[in-house]
Amino acid sequence: MARGGFIEIVFIGALALLLTIHWLRDEQPNLARLILIWILLGFGWWINNQIIFFIVPIGFALLARCLELMKRQGFLSAFSLFPWAIASFLFGGAPFWIYNIDNSFASFGMLSRASFSDALQHLGGVFTQALPIILGAARFWQEEPLFPGAVALSYLCWGGLFLYFSLTRIRSLCALCLLKLERRNPIELLAILFVACIAVFSFSSFGFLVAAPRYLLPIYVALFPLAGITLVQLRQSWPLLARLILISIIAINFSSSYYQGRALAGQPFVFKGERVSKDHSELLEWLKAHNIRSVETNYWIGYRLAFESLEQVTFSIFREPHQVRLPEYERIASSLPESAKPYILTPNQALLVEAALKELRYSYTRNELSGYVVLNEISPPKLKGTALDPALYTVSASHSGEPASNVLDNRLDTRWGTGTHQVPGMTFTTTLNSPRVLDGIAWNLGGWQSDYPRNLKIEAILPDGNLRELMLPDNYAAVSYWLDRSTDFVDSFEPIKAQSITITQLGADPVFDWSMAEFRLYGPESDVAAAPQGK
Repeated sequence: MARGGFIEIVFIGALALLLTIHWLRDEQPNLARLILIWILLGFGWWINNQIIFFIVPIGFALLARCLELMKRQGFLSAFSLFPWAIASFLFGGAPFWIYNIDNSFASFGMLSRASFSDALQHLGGVFTQALPIILGAARFWQEEPLFPGAVALSYLCWGGLFLYFSLTRIRSLCALCLLKLERRNPIELLAILFVACIAVFSFSSFGFLVAAPRYLLPIYVALFPLAGITLVQLRQSWPLLARLILISIIAINFSSSYYQGRALAGQPFVFKGERVSKDHSELLEWLKAHNIRSVETNYWIGYRLAFESLEQVTFSIFREPHQVRLPEYERIASSLPESAKPYILTPNQALLVEAALKELRYSYTRNELSGYVVLNEISPPKLKGTALDPALYTVSASHSGEPASNVLDNRLDTRWGTGTHQVPGMTFTTTLNSPRVLDGIAWNLGGWQSDYPRNLKIEAILPDGNLRELMLPDNYAAVSYWLDRSTDFVDSFEPIKAQSITITQLGADPVFDWSMAEFRLYGPESDVAAAPQGK
């Protein structure tokens, strides 16, 4: 499919909607106009799948018209319009369909749906962040309103208009439930478009992008005509109120562009209020001087670097959002050793990642470039010992949906799991047959990446019965942030003589249990054995 296309979709969709209104008003359906409408929609589908915002109301209009015609002309005559619409849609989007037929419908991998809980969060974000930006009460990529009370004033004006519209068009709106549409004045198509934009956006995997609502630009096609129509009707009964609302809407929108100087969009947010830097020249020069072609960084930073370097620098995505648009970038990164891929982090991200590296005793170099912290030459610690033979210790757990001993079978297709969702207090204990010197532990999640412990502490019981803390919860939080989606966990520590190691799960998850595929102890006195397999 074509990349981008946000503005093109607004134009193509608005044109298709305008043609649909004329098509509805024709006494007899104009076949040529119907074909043109669906060719436009098909072409829009190739440019950007967001054309679905317009397909929903236009598809509803086609169905409503066919049901009306069926009463007069019969089923076959009415629904013969559908094959023409489908064929025209496929023809208009021919580049999309030809490519996907040849490539196992690869484009549909982008059309993932959000979970219900995520969709609810997206919907909340639409009303708290996205719509205030769309309505002019807040600015793009900014968290604060335009001025105190701007969001409330905007919602008061627009909410009043939509309430009045709903009351005056209550019969027509109710008729939509019966698949009926007023053909001569199909204003309800605009209402369907407005609702479709919010609903489809919220249930899509892109619904988290509420701070940059370019995905919701088609709302404008519905918003302004609905406002104009409603204000004209309102003026007939309450002319002063209509003028006040109109002046308020115009004033808010002008203010969003010119209040306290010309509004320039801020850079995207990355982490804890920190944004992408405006100037990457210093960083790009450093990367070029060190012959670095791939980095680990945030989605927004990475695409800026790739664009500004003409793809001389590509990236692998670190942390949210995890949306992979160009898999080739990930393949390039996976072919390189970890030490050859620096992390490009905002200062607050760097605080966590550096804490994790220090906790796990990694070595690295640090630079500050273009407002970022660059961590380079990251190398894991060299464990002084080797993996203990599993015959030298036993494992047990407080919760066992699958046997704890599965973590010692040297297979990544079996696991130990709690068998229930994570709650604080779950434990996994390794007991040595006799006290031994240990200097590290390691585990691998296998194919169960989602089952990582949400928080934990690691403690050793010494031969004299005393406890030694090996990892504290705050340190694990930093480690978990850095590991992101990694299946491997390796913790090395100063050699200690221990009788047992206990991992206590301190976090909670409403769905996922806690599991491991493989687990090993390390120590300088050990017999050599197979360590957990890596990625």
